[in-house]
Amino acid sequence: MKNYREIPYNFTSADDKLIINLLFGAGVWEDLEELRSQRITGRSARLVMRFMGDLFILRRNPFLFQELIDSPLRRRKFIKTATEDLDVIETAVKIGQVGKDRSGKVINLVKMCRSRLCELKKEITGAPAARGRMQKKLGAVIGKENVRFDPFTLISHATDATDWRLFLPLAVLRPSREEQVPLMMQAVAELGLKIIPRGGGTGLTGGAVPVTNNCVIFNTERLTRIHEIAYREFPHLGADVKVPVLKVEAGVVTADAMACAASHNLVFATDPTSAWASTIGGNIAENAGGKTAVLWGTAIDNILSYTIAMPGKGLLTVKRINHPMRKILPDNILRFQVIDGNARILREVELSGAEIRKKGLWKDITNKALKGLPGFQKEGTDGVITSGEFVLYQAYEKKITFCLEFYGKDMDEASRVIVKISEEFVNEGQEALMALEHFDEEYIGAIKYKFKAARSERPKAVFLSIW
Repeated sequence: MKNYREIPYNFTSADDKLIINLLFGAGVWEDLEELRSQRITGRSARLVMRFMGDLFILRRNPFLFQELIDSPLRRRKFIKTATEDLDVIETAVKIGQVGKDRSGKVINLVKMCRSRLCELKKEITGAPAARGRMQKKLGAVIGKENVRFDPFTLISHATDATDWRLFLPLAVLRPSREEQVPLMMQAVAELGLKIIPRGGGTGLTGGAVPVTNNCVIFNTERLTRIHEIAYREFPHLGADVKVPVLKVEAGVVTADAMACAASHNLVFATDPTSAWASTIGGNIAENAGGKTAVLWGTAIDNILSYTIAMPGKGLLTVKRINHPMRKILPDNILRFQVIDGNARILREVELSGAEIRKKGLWKDITNKALKGLPGFQKEGTDGVITSGEFVLYQAYEKKITFCLEFYGKDMDEASRVIVKISEEFVNEGQEALMALEHFDEEYIGAIKYKFKAARSERPKAVFLSIW
């Protein structure tokens, strides 16, 4: 009794069970399974499935939902047809076409469907007024043109790179200045809604996916200021040392920050694979890394300070104290200060290198708390990151990429070579080994890798290193 596909219009990866659990809950699915096993003609079942399909498609397709908002005629026809279908099912129970042992469950199901239909009708007819209230309140902060309800914008913010879809956002908000974000958060809270921060939408953790039906998206794509590179003195490094620092806003695309640094022969070291589209706020929220994490670490290694808007606290600055200007090592101690808008230190967070990442495994994605350090690795669940300051590094004069292909029956030889090379370079921030990447057999096939060796078979593994 698994993987039913009787709901119409369902061209998604979700089977009937997932859809009904989402719309009605697990109890309804259990009742439906029992009724399905006992049905004779199946007419009532088809009508129920059509009704549930209508609910599902309206939750998934904002263009159809907008049609019902804009057209009273189409709305009346839809409500009328759904009501008539439910009446047919109820009549079948009354005239005895449904067995007495099942009639109670069928009547309860019809009542629940009528309740959902009533809720949907109120939502559709009330949408213009609800959107008007949101636009008036939020538009006063960021401008009405930056409070978006159009179907194209809503559907493009329904998921991230996971393609995991649950609910459509009610609206998409696009601030253009950092100081607007805490004001927006306050206004959204007063409206009784939830907030989901979003940058480039390249995340693979579902952090930018609306998880209830009353969410608004804070899109940071207009926070795109890249400040001039500044050479700063840090007392703990000595008076003669000046470190290049780049401040960027949360919506800056990673590749643009990297290009800015490169134009000064410097390296912006946080370089996730999605650098062409990912944004700085997401890099901090996900503690993103990349191929050069071998040498320079992930975002948390290279951050000097960042700003984050948190509910009821305004815009906070989180600053790392006595940054060593290199990758975090397991025995290091990290200190951060959380500072409010009046330059008051609200609290200090102290972490060991071993709490940041596990020895031998490096980035530890299981430690979300990080002793309450705001923003980092929280995937957007505690606040909205608005900007960050990063350490830059002097670019190497030359780089060489080595490509090793491994053939045979398993990954054993490749694994030993990777470990051996890693052991040769104990990271002190100055090594020439910049990056390590390996591809297994499935990945080699997926990217259609063109192997270099004069062999007919595909390699078992490919190992790339940058020196």
